[in-house]
Amino acid sequence: MILWALAVFSDGRTRSHNQVIDETGFSYSSVGSALNRLWTKGLLLRTEEPIHRFARRFRGRAGVGQNVRSFYLYVLAPNGKEEVFLEGRKFVKREDEYVDRRGTRVDSKSQLILEFIKENSDHSFYSTEIVEALKDRGVKPSDVTANVRKTFEKEGLLYVKGYRSGTRETPFAEGYLKTWMDQARPREEAIIEAVQKTDDKLAEKASASPTVERIHRMCG
Repeated sequence: MILWALAVFSDGRTRSHNQVIDETGFSYSSVGSALNRLWTKGLLLRTEEPIHRFARRFRGRAGVGQNVRSFYLYVLAPNGKEEVFLEGRKFVKREDEYVDRRGTRVDSKSQLILEFIKENSDHSFYSTEIVEALKDRGVKPSDVTANVRKTFEKEGLLYVKGYRSGTRETPFAEGYLKTWMDQARPREEAIIEAVQKTDDKLAEKASASPTVERIHRMCG
């Protein structure tokens, strides 16, 4: 498996875990093990930070869903170099600071959540989506709930929206909606933009619901 993995990267192109699976036909676990061993040995370099991709998925009658994938890219280490810049990203050799660890400190997870939302500032996310995107970094539902609302919302970095009933606001079934507040804009403009992003997210969810679609047809 190690030799197959090296052969895949011999053209000098970058690839993700899933791309190696597609090209070799090997299992998820065997490819993951091979990539980690090659990275540890210094034969491959890996992106310093995970890459987050926002995508839409067609779910048949349920409409269009949204998903966020997090992954790393690997590349063959050129001439024994310990780091290179490719495609606008930094690729590094294996060091303890770059290894994903479960049970990291709360402050680290909190910062990771903030960076993810900021990196995808054009969108808003339910708590469950953030957990799914960052679960490989050890983020759990409790991290999103406790850290985000107690810190970044109060600091004006994030806008958090829930279901409002009277004077109370409670989370949606998927958790609170969260989006980045543009720090370069006047606060009122940043709030308006953030509200619009969460409203757009709610509208997409409503339009994807078969029940809501039937009601719209009946009302039309």
